[in-house]
Order: sequence, then C-alpha cells, then structure tokens
Amino acid sequence: MADEPKHSGRRPDKPLAKPVRLFPLADEITDDAALIVDPEGSRHPKARKLLSILSIAIVFVICVYLLRFPISGFFSPGLYISLAAKNTAKSLFRELVTLTSGNSVIKRGEALLREPNEQNLRLNAVGPLANPVDLTLRNDNKRDQLMLELSREPNVNASFYLSDSTIGIRIDQNVYTADPREAGGDLDALLESNGLGIRTPSGLDVSYNACKRLIMGGSIGAVAPAYERLRVRYAELVLELLETAKYQRVGGEKLQLGGKTVNSKAVTMRISARDMREWLIKLADTIKADEDLAEMFGKLRDDMEIAVRGQRFFHDGDIVIKFLCYENKIVSVRYSHLESQIFYEAGTLGEKYRLDNIYFSSSGHGDMMLQAVGSHVSPGEFRTNLYISGLGQLDALDKLQIVWDPSGKSDNVTLGKSGRVVGRFTLAENEGGIILDIPAVQNNSLAGIYTLTEMASRPEWPENAASLAEIDLKMLTALLK
Repeated sequence: MADEPKHSGRRPDKPLAKPVRLFPLADEITDDAALIVDPEGSRHPKARKLLSILSIAIVFVICVYLLRFPISGFFSPGLYISLAAKNTAKSLFRELVTLTSGNSVIKRGEALLREPNEQNLRLNAVGPLANPVDLTLRNDNKRDQLMLELSREPNVNASFYLSDSTIGIRIDQNVYTADPREAGGDLDALLESNGLGIRTPSGLDVSYNACKRLIMGGSIGAVAPAYERLRVRYAELVLELLETAKYQRVGGEKLQLGGKTVNSKAVTMRISARDMREWLIKLADTIKADEDLAEMFGKLRDDMEIAVRGQRFFHDGDIVIKFLCYENKIVSVRYSHLESQIFYEAGTLGEKYRLDNIYFSSSGHGDMMLQAVGSHVSPGEFRTNLYISGLGQLDALDKLQIVWDPSGKSDNVTLGKSGRVVGRFTLAENEGGIILDIPAVQNNSLAGIYTLTEMASRPEWPENAASLAEIDLKMLTALLK
C-alpha cells in the first residue's frame, strides 16, 4: 500500500500544472507591480443587472419594430381613446402650421403682432349694422397698454383703455376710469345701482398684464382666484361623470378618406341614464352650495340650480358617443340619444390632410349639415367647396367654391358659384403692413377692409375722469344698436 501512487488515474511522472492567477491578491499589489485591467469591465452585481435589463429592452424594441406588433391592442378602450385624442390634436396643429408657415403674408403679420401695432377694421352697413363701423386697436405691448376706439356714423364715438394702472371708458365726451386691480368695487356699485344682482369676484385684477397672461395660456386665476376655483371645481365634476362611462371596442366601419376606402377602429363611450341623473343631482347640489357662484351670479345661481335639478336639458336614456379611429387618430365622433332622437356627428376625413374635409351634421330637433372639402390643385392654389343646408340664410353659400392663390406678396381669394365669380377679396402685404380687402359685389353684401401696421401713435388717457360706478348702462347699450 505504501508503494501505490499518490495520484490515482494520473501519470505519476507528470507534475501538477501551476494555477494561473489573472489578478494578484490584495496583499501582492505593490507600487512597482504592473496594473492589470479586466477587459470586460467591473463584475459588480448591480452593473450586470443593469446591462441585462438594457439588453432585453433593446431586443424587445427591435422585435416590435420588425413584427409591427399592434401595441394599441394592449390598451384599454378608454386609454386608447385618450391617446388617440392627443394624437389627433397634435396632427391637426401640425397641419395648420404647415399651411401657414410658408406664407409670406402670414409671416409678416406674425412679426407685426409681436411689436407695438395698430389694427383698423371698417365694415359697411349691412344686416344689423345700420351704419358703417370703424374699429381701431392700438396695442403697445412694449409699454403694456392698449386702446380700442369705436366710431359709428353719424355721431357715435367710444373708447376703451387698459394698462397696468388704469382701466378707462369714454362714451362721447364722458370719461370714466378706475384702477384695474381695484375695479371690482366700482363695477359692483354700477351693477347694484342698475338692479342686476350680480357682483364681481373678490380679488379681481383686469390689468393689462393679468389679461395678457390669461390670453397667452396662463391660469384664469391671474384675473381672479375665484375663477380658478370654479374651473377646478367643475372640471373635477366633469371628470367624475366621464369616470362613470363604460368604454367598449366595437366593430369598425369603412370610411372614405379622400379618394380611398379604409377600415376604421371603433370605440363607444356609454353613460347610463341612472349615472347621468345622479350626476345632475350632484351638480345641482354643488351649485346650490357654491358661494363663488352666489357672489358672481346673484339670483342667477338659483335659476341655474333649478334648471339642472329639473333636468330640463336631459331626457331619460343612455348617452352613446362613438369614436371612429384610423392610424390611432380620431377621424369621426358620433353622439346619439335615442330617447330624445338627437344625433350629432363631426369629423375630419381628408386623405393627405385631415382638414381638407371637415363636416358637421345634426338631426332630431333640427336637421343641418355643414361640410368644407378642400383640394391642393398646385403648390400655389387651394380650393375649398362648401356644402350647407339647414342653416337659414347661410344656405345661400351652398356649393360656393373658394379659390386661394397665395402667390408672391398677394393672396387672392375668389368666390365662385354655378360657374361664375360672385366675389373676390385680397390678403396682401405692402410697405405699411398687411391689408385684407373685401369689396362689395352686390347690394346688402358684407364688405370691409382690415389693415395691420406698425403703431403710429401711443395710446393716451386723460387723468381727470369720473368713477366707473357713474356710467349709465343705457349709454353702453346705445353703442350696440
């Protein structure tokens, strides 16, 4: 036993291989030792996990792209419609930008509006306008002030002035003024003296910059915090109603988009009669307890509550809204309420550009239809045909063709019907700025001229004036006659 080899199964005369160490032990590292770098990087567990996750994500994206997998099928019907609505809004906005971005007249107008400018509009006597009307707006956006002047023949003149320190109204020779950040008190006194029972919200600020922030997309609370509270309160109520809705995918339909037929996806949103009644009761209770409404609308708040609680504008029965979608964008929306036999439909069915075919129709209490079909004949010519019915006097515009030729510095627009020209107007730029000229072509037709130029003179307002509370409302109503 003592003579047996110590290494069973291995040649006894072959020495064991010496193990090779790629990295030295910590106690073997000296300043003179060469640094050995691992070509595969650190072996930290978290780093390995992160690389694995990134690799899986990249492979997944590549597979989805190659297979064109219908990801929208993962979404619930409600979420799908929400995403489709956002896609639709972005798409239509891009179309508007594309249509106007290359036009020199519109570019010139945008540049003038960013600087202190003056706008003039003159309308001929037509319809409710017994006399010609002249409007002049001077907007000094560098000094935060504007003035709107109204002139009507034979002797009606009025002005409105606004800055960060003054709000003023002039009717003929009578001048009234107030601080726009404290005008609520004067306006309340004016409304109370005329027995209207309406009050302005507390903290009302109608200064130039407050209104500018509101118009430029800022919060309505810039004018009055009460307005913001009302917006939030009733927006939440609307969301509560939408949360009661039931969304369902239904069979799609074939649609005509321009010159081709496509298969659309369809989703319905249904609000039951019971949910609608319960929501209206909650809305009425909210209106009844709403102090902001009581402050601003006075007795009108009670009338609003009674109208909502009585559900005068809602007939029993489910409300169904059907969305037709193509390429994950909404192309048509249909509203139906069978019990009241009220139906609405609206859509944008252009092929290349959705806005090339816009339509709206309704049936039930009153049947009407409005459709505008456009076409791009050439890069410099656009045509739009109108189809109208059920809109009273506007039915005269049925089968009207509008031809827009944005050539050079003059955009000529021609109105034609039954093979003949019935009107023309021109949108053009000149040395002074922009001009829109709509000449009259027959008796009692709307005609006017609009100009946009650099501001010729700064708006000014007299310092000595009466309080806004002293205005006679009869003088204001006389301006509208």
